[in-house]
Amino acid sequence: DEWGWHFPNPALQNRSAGARPCGLAAVELFRGNMLRHSAVVSRQDRKAAHRQIDFAKPGWESAIPIRLPDVVKVQERLPEGAAAVLINPAHTQTDIYLPVNQLQLNLFDSIDNKSTFKDIAAKFASTKAARDFFEVLWQQDLIVVDCSPREPAMPIEFGTEPATTH
Repeated sequence: DEWGWHFPNPALQNRSAGARPCGLAAVELFRGNMLRHSAVVSRQDRKAAHRQIDFAKPGWESAIPIRLPDVVKVQERLPEGAAAVLINPAHTQTDIYLPVNQLQLNLFDSIDNKSTFKDIAAKFASTKAARDFFEVLWQQDLIVVDCSPREPAMPIEFGTEPATTH
């Protein structure tokens, strides 16, 4: 393929009159003109509600916030009233930072990449204050959110032999 991409979908392979389909044009954006690449990936066979976060609608509480590994927490030479400043050094605009108060810092520090928003918020603040702060963290690329549906945990009984069938 002249573009270096193989698309098994016949609709994408049809490039008559030199026109590129939208999908191929979007992929072309990643051919070296950008310094950094990010992607949000989800399976097509999942309900749309499980592929996105909307803090204004019910259901956000069951999602799991995930701290980005590059986020830096600065706790010296702070603006007045701030307990820390959160910075994502991966941003191309290096002057983007988020000053946080002590309650917000406690919420941020409680993100363990396993607990849901609801579990974290229940420890510290009103649900609305926590929701508003989590949304800001997400908007400023300081966290990502796992919205995948949760399977109920199976109870584990210790000290018993597994059941066998004959």
